[in-house]
Amino acid sequence: MAKKFLAAGFVLLLCISLGGAACAETVKNPERLYQPGSYLARLFSSHFGLDENDVITTGQNCHYPDDVIVTLYLASATGKGTHTINAWRKSSVSWMGVMDRLGFSPSRLFTRTGGPVPAEFSHAYGQYARWQANPAYRMELFDKEIRNLAGVRFMAARFGVSPLRAMERRSTGASFTQMILEKMD
Repeated sequence: MAKKFLAAGFVLLLCISLGGAACAETVKNPERLYQPGSYLARLFSSHFGLDENDVITTGQNCHYPDDVIVTLYLASATGKGTHTINAWRKSSVSWMGVMDRLGFSPSRLFTRTGGPVPAEFSHAYGQYARWQANPAYRMELFDKEIRNLAGVRFMAARFGVSPLRAMERRSTGASFTQMILEKMD
């Protein structure tokens, strides 16, 4: 029950900040964010090369909206099913733990920025700089940082958004789902 209220609150905040056509549809039917044929389901299915049903199930089961991008990116990059990744996350495995299980280097999440990163990204990029200097170094990233890195990577790859611009926007509190829906309007 609390999860539904949290999701409804997220959609309401998203719509208040967006105000566009996508938002009006979302206010009337918040469950349509991840339904067959929905914009996000089609977009993510196309971008990550995954079955739309896997995208829908992931979108409906992730606790944090921005976990969807991480789950889909890792599934696409490793060939491991989204259901397995979701199950690990539901059993409280961190994103670093998930990547360890997948044999996936966190270095693959980083995007070249061409300049200094906002404070919210400085720890992650500091870890990356240490790894670049010594590939034996084990990066330690927090779940939020991994969500941010995967989201920036997606925005740059899919929409051609400057990584620094995506980082700045994320630093203002915008979710990547919100940024994606803004691109739609």
